[in-house]
Amino acid sequence: MAYDIDEFRESILEHLANEGSLVQWCKEPERPSYSTIMRWQDEDRGFGIECARAREVAAELSLHRHNSIIAGVLNKSIAPDVARVALSGLQWRAPKLAPRKYGDRVDLNHGGQENNPITIEVKRTIVDPDADNG
Repeated sequence: MAYDIDEFRESILEHLANEGSLVQWCKEPERPSYSTIMRWQDEDRGFGIECARAREVAAELSLHRHNSIIAGVLNKSIAPDVARVALSGLQWRAPKLAPRKYGDRVDLNHGGQENNPITIEVKRTIVDPDADNG
């Protein structure tokens, strides 16, 4: 069955922004498959960017939920062990939704210190194929 991206665009984006997953969205009847949605993201750069932005919105919503759970523990309306499980899931999810904002920072700057630069030494051994190397 052929699907039209414009028919589903808003529904997909709203679902993603509200912390839903594409797999979950695609399980509903009369909807395109997960692989179709992924192909649309690859083929339509604008749609791919919109999906990424919707995931960032979902990360913000997760952060709000995170803060609400902490407040619930502090006012004793949520048990700490229940909150621990919920917070663990939210902390895992936010970097997946918005890695640039909530992901681990990786510093790929390999420069040495100002007065102690990194020195790289390369040694080569040339082997004469005609010589007896035994």
